[in-house]
Amino acid sequence: MTVSSKSLQRLQHRLTRTVTGSFRLVALLCAIVLLWCSLGCDQGKGTTASTSLPGTRTEQLNVAATFQSMADWPGPYPKLAVGAYYYPWYDKEKWLSPVTLTPTVGRYISADKAVVQRHLFEAAAAGLQFLLCSWDRPESFIDTNVTALFSLLSDGSPLHLAILYESAIALNVSPESIDFAAPAAEGKTIGDVFVEQMCFLAEHYCTRPSYLRIAGRPLIYLYLVRNYHHAGPYLAKARALMREKGLDPYLVADVVFWGDPANRDWKMLSDNFRAITGYNMYTDAMRVDSKEYIRRVGEQYDRYARTAASHGLAFIPDVQPGYDDTNLRGRERPIFSRDGGVFYVAFWKKALGFVDSGTPLLFLTSFNEWFEGTSLEPSLAFGSDYLMLTRVLLERSRGAWLTTIDQEDRAGMPVATVRQ
Repeated sequence: MTVSSKSLQRLQHRLTRTVTGSFRLVALLCAIVLLWCSLGCDQGKGTTASTSLPGTRTEQLNVAATFQSMADWPGPYPKLAVGAYYYPWYDKEKWLSPVTLTPTVGRYISADKAVVQRHLFEAAAAGLQFLLCSWDRPESFIDTNVTALFSLLSDGSPLHLAILYESAIALNVSPESIDFAAPAAEGKTIGDVFVEQMCFLAEHYCTRPSYLRIAGRPLIYLYLVRNYHHAGPYLAKARALMREKGLDPYLVADVVFWGDPANRDWKMLSDNFRAITGYNMYTDAMRVDSKEYIRRVGEQYDRYARTAASHGLAFIPDVQPGYDDTNLRGRERPIFSRDGGVFYVAFWKKALGFVDSGTPLLFLTSFNEWFEGTSLEPSLAFGSDYLMLTRVLLERSRGAWLTTIDQEDRAGMPVATVRQ
């Protein structure tokens, strides 16, 4: 993606104009159009994209509806830090799986330095403060790509990175049941492998200047904790070994889903984790419209947030722009359409009500998960609409409508380190 300096100058001029009263919305709409042009005007250039690929553009952002729903907005949350899940796993084989959408730049390879540089620019331009990077095991294709990702961030970058630990893939077990006491290779248990991998993360990533820290603690997101069994002793051992290295990890547990929160192992959670969240609330068993889905998500967030607080844990809400995995998992599965951005705005608005006052974090599913139709990255279907809308929602949530995205101003953005 190429953004001309003239486009950025025009964008800065539009966004930094002083406006009040009824002119504020007009100026914002102008800024949106200009940002759309500056980020998306070159879509399709130098790529393999064509109209035969999934997700050819069919839907425009519904500007009127999305901004009408922002009039009555919760907050503000001036210290809100927002990040998205990032997947550095794309190679030729990965793209053989059916996708819902196609990137504007075509089916890229995550090891391509130019691809990673573009992703980092797009994430920063959208106002994201961190990316949660999917990681599976030491010395893998993904591990190599995550290392390269860190190397491209300067020490003073406003964008930070953290590890999203892919529990089932990393431990080579079924995602349905992750038993830490089960045997692994070489006389070890699954839990032993987990401890070794946590030590690897501590040594290779957590001390890097661009690693995301919460109150000085490196954040590590553990996926599918809701399916952990016999994990407590191994989590405690991993944390103890990391403390010996001078690190006290801020562990985030992916446990929020449907069902009664009382059925979770809250002792294991409160003993080892600092916060809970839920990667994705989608279930094919819930065949309701988008409004009802978001309403039910809000009810479940409330149950988990209250229970988490009673156990001394922070709650981190998650937002997604839509969901469609029918190309991958079957046409009979329900779809939550993006509805021109209305679904994304409504979901974000609902989630804001559960942002923790002490640790004001919000996770977005996702920057580039192309198989489930949740990506914010520019696509043939939506162009750069959802990067643009993310930036607007972030600024609206912090209590400000307008900002600039030029290099000088990005250096002055609120840092990703969240203080409790």
